[in-house]
Amino acid sequence: MAAQHSCQLLHPALGALLTGVLDPSGTVEGYRGIPFASVEKRWTRSKPVVSLGPEFDAREFGPKCPQPDALNNTLDFGPIIPFPDCGEDELSCLNLNVYRPAQANANISLPVLVWIHGGSLSFGANSDPIWDPAEFVRWAKQNGTPVVVVTINYRLGPFGFLSPIDPADETVQQGNFGLHDQVLALEWVHAHIAGFGGDPGNVTLAGESAGGFLEYGAMARTGVVGFASDVRLLILGGSAHAQTIAQGREGAPKLFKRVIMQSGNLAVMGFWDRERMDRIWRDAVRAAGVGNGNGDGVDCLEAMRVLPADELLRLPPLDIDGYGVYIDDHFVSPPYISPSGDFLAHSPPVESVLHGDNADEGNIFREAARRPGALDELKIAAQSILGKEGCETLLQLYQLDRQAELTQEERAERLYRIPEDARFYLPSAELQRVWPKSAFYHLTAKSPFASRCEGDSFHTLDLLYLFGNFDKWLHAEGKHEHLRLGVDIRKTWLRFIYGQSPWEGAYEARSATFGVEGVGYGGYDESRGWAEGRTERIRGLQRLGAGRVVELATRVFP
Repeated sequence: MAAQHSCQLLHPALGALLTGVLDPSGTVEGYRGIPFASVEKRWTRSKPVVSLGPEFDAREFGPKCPQPDALNNTLDFGPIIPFPDCGEDELSCLNLNVYRPAQANANISLPVLVWIHGGSLSFGANSDPIWDPAEFVRWAKQNGTPVVVVTINYRLGPFGFLSPIDPADETVQQGNFGLHDQVLALEWVHAHIAGFGGDPGNVTLAGESAGGFLEYGAMARTGVVGFASDVRLLILGGSAHAQTIAQGREGAPKLFKRVIMQSGNLAVMGFWDRERMDRIWRDAVRAAGVGNGNGDGVDCLEAMRVLPADELLRLPPLDIDGYGVYIDDHFVSPPYISPSGDFLAHSPPVESVLHGDNADEGNIFREAARRPGALDELKIAAQSILGKEGCETLLQLYQLDRQAELTQEERAERLYRIPEDARFYLPSAELQRVWPKSAFYHLTAKSPFASRCEGDSFHTLDLLYLFGNFDKWLHAEGKHEHLRLGVDIRKTWLRFIYGQSPWEGAYEARSATFGVEGVGYGGYDESRGWAEGRTERIRGLQRLGAGRVVELATRVFP
């Protein structure tokens, strides 16, 4: 491993001399593990950190939130990049990293990109190498569009999204602790990013998958028309959706202005009402064997608070699919969905929105679609939610009405295309319909790496092109085309971050399709595989009621 070179920054607002790391090219400074908030005890709101002391060593990543055991590498992508060993701590995981061009001109304030990582609200960290932004910052400067990038941590799983029963404290019952952590990170950026050469009035919030979902709620809380005149929000996935809703609340601070939802929205991650939240909590309490078994006493809450983190993660109801955002009328609010389940037309509290999906997002549901009885489960749920005629229409749309003629694999493929359309493509199509200034894109490129996802445009493939951290493993054959695609995506994102239209006609219902053959405009390419007829399938789902279809997909394919 090459020796790290240090860099230093005197930050007046923080009152600290920070020591960071210089990347091997000498063009990017990284300041890591900076605490932005602290947590006093489990299931309480985090509080801002106001001082770092006179000197702060920012050369190492800070701890991440405890999470389920997972491969600490990028095996599923193909090339293996080890994850850094930065430890886990639920009370001190609220830290962030700041990356900026080396020796940035103190007289120039650069646009800021804040990245919220995805991971099903259950895993991931700001230190994961998949979204290491150093190469993005280096490339952006070389391209003449320099930016400052901030990557943040937030509480995950039961630590961030379990909502205990506590009659004495409403903030505990509201849960969504991970979302509140994100807001404090955004407030920290607004207060301190100028000291790193960033413009607090030109912030882009970014995330992918669950990361994009959570951003939408931030918009609702913070009212998002910009903290200053030119704040932007980039929603790359699910967190963005929740943060967007939050920023729209009356009196909420304006922390960002533009949004990109990349493979993530309120349909990707579920959202829970009080009844479901209480059921999950009581199931966890019973599995832990603490308290009175009903989960509603103070003694029970305190017993769960002192349960070791690894034991809490192993409780049966708290698995990777066990988390959604609580409908708290703050980050998630029913008024955005009609009684019939449709998305309501409203102007988002942002200037513009960029959102889209990858062609084979449904791969993450493939195994669930292969399980015995999956089709029967779908039919039962569809009849309950859509009615008998609606169920028959759905089966016809996906050619499942003649299942006796299908092989098991053909049946599974048709099945997993339903949540693929319902939880990724359909919400984007609906947002384009109801949000007045939104740009819609698709990624159709297929993974060039040897892995279980080789040859698919799988969920998160876009990150490989956006951040460019896998470029050196590209094979000679096709390498030029894949590198060019990365350039196309980075240029598009940077145009948006800089306040420009991402492509000509982007806000006039002119979509963009990113593939290795180049960027196409004006419509989705339906010439291959399951892309054929997709637009008509989406129209069919809209006629059934977008909200109801999303409910069906999340019930059968959680």
